[in-house]
Amino acid sequence: MDLREMISIDRIKVNVEARDWKESIEKVGELMVNTQCVFPEYVEAMKKVAESLGPYIVITPGVAFPHARPEDGVMKPCFALITLKNPINFGNPENDPVKMVIALAAIDNSQHIQALKTLVDILSQRELVEKMMDASTEEELYNYLINYHPSEV
Repeated sequence: MDLREMISIDRIKVNVEARDWKESIEKVGELMVNTQCVFPEYVEAMKKVAESLGPYIVITPGVAFPHARPEDGVMKPCFALITLKNPINFGNPENDPVKMVIALAAIDNSQHIQALKTLVDILSQRELVEKMMDASTEEELYNYLINYHPSEV
């Protein structure tokens, strides 16, 4: 699956208000639940994973990547993405505070790999990440994702 197959505009929200890292995971998880990609217990599992493994989910400056295991309640593979109105510390001194939270739901160990590679490529483009974090509408953020082509950067 490529990134376009795994992200949709109804799983993107900009300027979300969250009090702490747990609530930010709940908010991004809500988008996955509301679009029938995961069961509510998957959102709880993402919080547990973040708690047990610590701030490793902050994968690059300003970006957290919560996820859990397929058996924790995934119905279909997807990504969901929010930007936070006020950045939040996840406890990762190198990469805090977090401004963008990208959640992954995968149904196995391989189907989402192509989409993940594209996402990693996008996240390695610091200028593009800054634009995504500053997007003022869901459409703007969605377009950065689906119109990304490595050869153009």
